[in-house]
Amino acid sequence: MKTSKCSVSILAALVMFCMTSVKGQLSRVPYGTDQLKTQIQGILSLKGTKTAVTDTIFDKKLDSVLNKVSGLTYKEGKAGFSSATVDDKGITINLKILDNSWQTLQVSIAGEAKDKFVNLFSKGSYGRTLSGGLTWNLFPRWNLATIDNAGKISLDNKIAKVVNEFEAKRSQCIGLNEITDLVTLFRTHGRYIHKKSEAVIDSIDIASYDEKISKLKNLLKKYKGYLPKDFDEKSLKAQQIEIGLFENSKTEAYENFSLQKELDTINNLQLGYDNRRTWFFWGTIGAKINNDQYPVFDIDKPKTDYVRTTHDNFIGLTGSANILLKTKGMSLWISPTFRYKNAREFDTDNLKFLDLPKETQTIDGKPLVEYKQISYYQEIAARKDHYTAELPFMLFFPKAGFGFDLAINHRLNYEKEKWGGRFGVFVPIGIGTEQLIIEPLWTLKKLDQKDLDFWKDQSSIGVSITVTIPKFVSNK
Repeated sequence: MKTSKCSVSILAALVMFCMTSVKGQLSRVPYGTDQLKTQIQGILSLKGTKTAVTDTIFDKKLDSVLNKVSGLTYKEGKAGFSSATVDDKGITINLKILDNSWQTLQVSIAGEAKDKFVNLFSKGSYGRTLSGGLTWNLFPRWNLATIDNAGKISLDNKIAKVVNEFEAKRSQCIGLNEITDLVTLFRTHGRYIHKKSEAVIDSIDIASYDEKISKLKNLLKKYKGYLPKDFDEKSLKAQQIEIGLFENSKTEAYENFSLQKELDTINNLQLGYDNRRTWFFWGTIGAKINNDQYPVFDIDKPKTDYVRTTHDNFIGLTGSANILLKTKGMSLWISPTFRYKNAREFDTDNLKFLDLPKETQTIDGKPLVEYKQISYYQEIAARKDHYTAELPFMLFFPKAGFGFDLAINHRLNYEKEKWGGRFGVFVPIGIGTEQLIIEPLWTLKKLDQKDLDFWKDQSSIGVSITVTIPKFVSNK
């Protein structure tokens, strides 16, 4: 999970405002210098302890674990990635619109049929739910990782060496000349690379033109985080002003850039070690608006077979506490989940059927009446608060390349259909965040109703297929 672009822009705007009256102050930085120092000191404070990493690196470690989870985890938005899930009853799409070090936010849209997937697209069909809403994942700093003694000693020594090297370079101002070179080169050659430039190369610049232009472009790319995001779109005069502001704060910029490189180097070292155990903790909150359709008897609707469609718009809320343990050989995820909705309680046992005459044909001189059967509810059901508790377990084995998805759920204030669950085997296929997850599922329901046939009424077999949505689509 990356730093929020929005927060960086706000920080940049505020600091730039201060720059108009304070000469030499650092104008734009990806991370504050004091923040970088605090993060590095936090890592150094772990020397000699069993704890392997600090929170600055947990985001990358967690992302790498969440790539290999069940399709239903993606479907419920708990993994924090953009994805699309299709199963035998419907489709769910999650699009990530916010992603930073402590949260993700996704827009979720879904359609689910009570009986079969095709009902979602059948005009006039009932027994389907359409929904849309948001899913928010919150990642507090409650993580913990441990490493074996030999590995921890090795890691501590390598980190200490990196810190000493960077401190020595900063004390000697090694690298500060790069910023000076950038300023000098832009003043002499900036006019040649401006997007609207028609400048003719001076004869004095021809011999070294290619070398200096290449160096200038590389330096601009290297320090682009310290210039405005729209720097390339500005006029040449405005660019010259921005370069002047950058020069005024070059000492602070150099220190910040060096600290960022130091932190990145340390974090890459930490990522190179396998932890014995890593614990991750985060929460998931979801809110959706749902729509169901039901047929209700209406004597004044003969053109629609005395049935009118009643729309039930209701709220659905979800809250989950996610606990994930990663070891060298497996990942274990426990996610206690609580759900609430205030839907109308239409009971299928109250569904009535009526045969209506459709047309009369004469066969062998005798009239034959064809009938059409309709189904309806006698009246609109009352709205009721519904509560469901679910306890999912997920176990994944990286070397084997597959995992198990198990859950049990209990509908707390229902008169029937109280107990259910699922069991699935999921296989992630892909690299990094680009994943295809195939998961055969065995779903159980109505387990509290002893009079039903187990295989026919209480269990079903299906398949869930999930694909992560590429970055160029979701922009995340």
